[in-house]
Amino acid sequence: MYENRAQIMNEVVRSKTKSDGKPGTEWRILIVDKLAMRMVSACTKMHEISAEGVTLVEDINKKREPLPAIEAVYLITPSEDSIRLLMRDFENPAKPTYKAAHVFFSEAVPEELFNILGKGTVVKFMKTCKELSIAFIPYEAQVNIGLV
Repeated sequence: MYENRAQIMNEVVRSKTKSDGKPGTEWRILIVDKLAMRMVSACTKMHEISAEGVTLVEDINKKREPLPAIEAVYLITPSEDSIRLLMRDFENPAKPTYKAAHVFFSEAVPEELFNILGKGTVVKFMKTCKELSIAFIPYEAQVNIGLV
């Protein structure tokens, strides 16, 4: 669990790259899907995330207020639904939901989904696209599994 926490914090939450490619401390929004929310909740606390410049954590499946002046960090599973929702945020290049997208997938993206993503207008707004190996299902911390 500690390795997953470190990877989420170091590679996703602390990824402070501004649109110009230089390190920065701009406020960002973290967009997660259902599994990513469970992973983040199991590994981190909200105060830790906000201390790193993340002002808001939102569910990709819910209607969100457009904030075109702020960059979004997406931590999502490489599923058809999550990729479709990511693409929807940037389908109108004149009115994107966010200023830029830093996209982190919880595991490898299947080729057919990657090809669909590559054909969308979202690629013009993507500043980061990275596959991580952090797909796990968090279990209750108090559960003790013993071997007999």
